[in-house]
This record gives sequence, structure tokens and C-alpha cells, in this order.
Amino acid sequence: MQEYTMLINFVANLILTLSFTAFIIFIFGRADGKLNQMPWYKTLPVKAGLGFCTAGSLFNVLTFNNPEWTQVSLNAGLAMVFAWAAYFHYVEFVCIKKTEVKRKKKIKRKV
Repeated sequence: MQEYTMLINFVANLILTLSFTAFIIFIFGRADGKLNQMPWYKTLPVKAGLGFCTAGSLFNVLTFNNPEWTQVSLNAGLAMVFAWAAYFHYVEFVCIKKTEVKRKKKIKRKV
């Protein structure tokens, strides 16, 4: 049983690391994003929080630790939520921006 919890925790933390990284890129990776237009002191808590979460989940992956089942449950739930959040943000905000840029380029070429 212990091997299964370690494996589930490893996978959950790997998904968390990738999801947090993608989420950071999606919300701070564009110069025209809403958070990049805000003053630095208003976005610092979000940047620090996501950075600490990303580092923590990466360290959990690297150490391959054996936590309690309650921690494994929390990590699995967070992995699902942030994987969905990163996907949603990409589909709803990043893909829309890409199609708008392509449309503007086509319109400029026709004129």
C-alpha cells in the first residue's frame, strides 16, 4: 500500500509542477495580460504564491517522499484543479489572443 501512495503522490506532484508552470506562463507570459498591467506590489502575492507552490511540488517530486494519505489526497485534488485551471486559461484566453492576432494579420495583408 505504501508504494501506491508514494506513486500517486509522485504523479500528483509532477502534474502540479507542470500545471503551476503552465499557469504562470499563461498569466504572466503576455505583455498585454491583465496582471502585467497591474502594479508590481499587487501581483507580487500571486507570483510568490505560485512560485512557492511550484517549487514545493517540484521538491516533492525530486525527493519521492512518503507522506500521509491526507497529504496525498490534497496533492491529487490540487493537481486536478490546477491542471484544469491551466487548460481553461489556455483555451479561454491564450488561444483567443492567437486567433485575434492571425485575423489582424490577414486583414492587414488584404488592405
